[in-house]
Amino acid sequence: MIPPPASELGDYRAAQIALFILRASSAGAGAADQSRVIILPDKHPVEWEEAVWAMARREKPVVCSTTSNEAMLEILCQSIPDQEIAATLGWRGRSFVSAIAAQVTPRADGAQGDHLILMQDESDRSLVVSVSAVEAFFRDFDVAFGSAFHTSGSRRDLQGVVGTWNVGRPLRFESRGPGGTIVGGPR
Repeated sequence: MIPPPASELGDYRAAQIALFILRASSAGAGAADQSRVIILPDKHPVEWEEAVWAMARREKPVVCSTTSNEAMLEILCQSIPDQEIAATLGWRGRSFVSAIAAQVTPRADGAQGDHLILMQDESDRSLVVSVSAVEAFFRDFDVAFGSAFHTSGSRRDLQGVVGTWNVGRPLRFESRGPGGTIVGGPR
């Protein structure tokens, strides 16, 4: 097999992150078959790897959401034609990467290059990704999810990993104050 061009590989890694997060953030993720996915509007299930490539080849940026029936995860992605929103996605990715860089101490081995992050979900599934792939994910995909990034106690025993990024369902919050009640997050 001929390896894909570097640009396709970058799109693949961003799509891999998107699918990992979509699965982790799905309300019914525990009940659904985790090895197959339906990418709407198509109703035919595809294997996980095929779904990653299908999302990698889409025109981007896109906003994606999930539903989970009893059988498997269903994903709907729609193009974002608004250039201002697209620019905001790029800014969000650069901001996330800058925040990571501010927390990361130089690697003990002195090596330069792209740092790695260990992504984990609530089911203890994990995925090691590069910081540049995370930036590409934020640029190309708009997905609602909850997350926390930390470097303390991270899996630094994994070569090149500088932090852990826990992802899951979006958080819902309610705050009561003298001005009334503020509610945020998914319904």
